[in-house]
Amino acid sequence: MAGLLREAMAAGAYGFSLSLARQHIGYHGRPLASRLASREELGALARVLRSAGRGVIQMNLPRDQQGLITDESYETLVYVARESQRPVTWTPFVYVAGSPKDLAERLQARIEPALRSGLRIATQSACRPIKLYINLREPFMFATFPSWKAAFNRSREEQLALFRSPAFRQAFREEIERGLGVVFSGRWERVDVARVGREENRRFLNKTIPELAAMVNKDPVDAMLDLAIEENLETGFRLAAGNMDLDLVSKVVGMPNILVGLSDAGAHVDQLCDAGMPTYLLQEWVHKRHVITLEQAVRRLTSEPADFFGFSNKGRIAAGMDADLVLFDPDGVRLCPQEWTNDLPGGRPRIIERAEGFAYTMVGGQIIFDHNQHQGVLPGRII
Repeated sequence: MAGLLREAMAAGAYGFSLSLARQHIGYHGRPLASRLASREELGALARVLRSAGRGVIQMNLPRDQQGLITDESYETLVYVARESQRPVTWTPFVYVAGSPKDLAERLQARIEPALRSGLRIATQSACRPIKLYINLREPFMFATFPSWKAAFNRSREEQLALFRSPAFRQAFREEIERGLGVVFSGRWERVDVARVGREENRRFLNKTIPELAAMVNKDPVDAMLDLAIEENLETGFRLAAGNMDLDLVSKVVGMPNILVGLSDAGAHVDQLCDAGMPTYLLQEWVHKRHVITLEQAVRRLTSEPADFFGFSNKGRIAAGMDADLVLFDPDGVRLCPQEWTNDLPGGRPRIIERAEGFAYTMVGGQIIFDHNQHQGVLPGRII
């Protein structure tokens, strides 16, 4: 692995990423390989970047039920940062149901010793509420529940049979009571019906699962599963996954050692879209709420991440810097409603997010978007 990483870095890669989080599973619910990596393996990979003298490391680390990284996660973070002597960022920092109001302050206190020692570490956080869309063909939000392992990478017929099973349903209820969830923690009021396929079920749209349960006189587990089965598992559900209290999120916007941004780098494209996060920062926290100034917001989106990741030719307007520029109207930026489009291979769906108020986007001095219209050029290159 270290040899492959060394070759990749020589070919233009800028580091590596991995997940240690329980919700990230592979075929038939098995843990992703990175979750099984030993401390020695992580150290060997980290030292490749140390030898290269460049690059970053990104990790998805386990958190406790309140949203703070665990002691074991913190020790792993410090170890990898020390072995690599490179910037290390981890995801996600997010306020979840049950998070204390001083969660951000607790995080700062947790990482302060590492920062004082000179290690370069920073978490990433969304600057807005996080909502996750799923259907039960790919039930990611239930991935940490043992009863759901048999639902992944199965045929539709196998899934329907599993979801009809009284034993499966009872096991799921018991696991919720035991607190085995990570993405979904048992708070049914945070899940609602986002899409339905049958006209007679439109009355359930935007209803929370407890509201749905009351309408059909069932408990939440039966109500959700029965609706999905009735629609051949095409029903869409939406989970309010975190950052729902904007008063708490406002702390994140200006706090040091928290990078604004959280996108999963192309994963879960049919479950969430964070392309509009910069627009949300400008629209909500600058123009509407005046939590930070325009200049501070621009710095949060440009020079701060560039400096952390070590892109010395990006993030500022100056002679000799890359001419990657965005021209926008500070008073006119607006995020548009999310849309579904079926433009992936095989006609698979993804969520996209458009914005208004942006005149030009330039990469390397070339205009690639002119008032939201792509200009047919692709001047970007491997960093």
